Amino acid sequence: MIQQIIEVIRDKLSYKYDEDAILDIAKQINKIIEMQKLELNDVNFLGEGQSYITFGVGKFVLKIGSEIKMLNNPYQLLPIHQEIIGDSNQRIYISNRGDTNNITIDDVQNMYNIIRDNGGLWIDPKENNLVRTSEIKDNSNQLSQNVDFYDTGINFVKNNSNIFISDYEDVIFLTQDILLNMDRSSSWSMLPYGRSDNRIYTQYLNSGNIEEIYEKNYIYASKTLLEFEEQYQLSKGNIEKAKKCTERLKEIEKQAKESENRIKKFEKRRNRQGRISELIQRINNAIRRETLKNKKNELDSIETNNYIMDDRSKNKDDDPFRTDDAR
Repeated sequence: MIQQIIEVIRDKLSYKYDEDAILDIAKQINKIIEMQKLELNDVNFLGEGQSYITFGVGKFVLKIGSEIKMLNNPYQLLPIHQEIIGDSNQRIYISNRGDTNNITIDDVQNMYNIIRDNGGLWIDPKENNLVRTSEIKDNSNQLSQNVDFYDTGINFVKNNSNIFISDYEDVIFLTQDILLNMDRSSSWSMLPYGRSDNRIYTQYLNSGNIEEIYEKNYIYASKTLLEFEEQYQLSKGNIEKAKKCTERLKEIEKQAKESENRIKKFEKRRNRQGRISELIQRINNAIRRETLKNKKNELDSIETNNYIMDDRSKNKDDDPFRTDDAR
């Protein structure tokens, strides 16, 4: 069975992982197949994102990618188990599987609001990033819960729904403790709460305002986030903040329109230049054809003249009675 699994998954993994790593992944998939009494055709490739290659195996999802420290919160469908791939920093993260069907835009807005109410930000709100689970089972008797979670110290409001964010990295919870102790060894770090960099750390030292950091670095830079934030602020009765979102949306739409017009002008200019180039090419071709024609006519004329001269010469030599005076 393991060799059969390798044949199924190799095509999706071989550009990134060697044969030993693929074997480790196949063994883990086989373990889950046996645990659920499944067949090979129950292994499904679910897609590839920025950080993970994802397979579905029955009731579980396997996300394969680099090691990260997970932010422990009740709103994401977080992994219940991890496996190390060889001796690398690559991991197989195993989560319960959810259903993406029948998720509505209202579900997305509601989850966005919940994250904001708890002091965080969901940076990629959309329907296919939410999943619904019929039930979440404790699989600790089958899969060891050995995932390293990061505790923010936030007293989260309990998630009473069966809807969860499926991506591990799309939720940010900035706190003073995180910002002051974050790893700034890299200019772009994958941190426990998501994506950040030195700029955010510097901004916090200068202002101490986490909401301002959310706004400047995420919300006001994204049309999608602005639309959800606008509705969130309206639901809280924060009319002025909602207006700021509306104004920023208009700015983005204006910039998009200006950019579209610039592209259209460029395309029009390029097309005009293309037509001019084509016309010049046609003229050059016509000139070349005319030149070749003239050269051919000239050669034909030369050949004709040569023929006449040769003919006259022959006529002269063939007439034994021709005198110089007659010529």
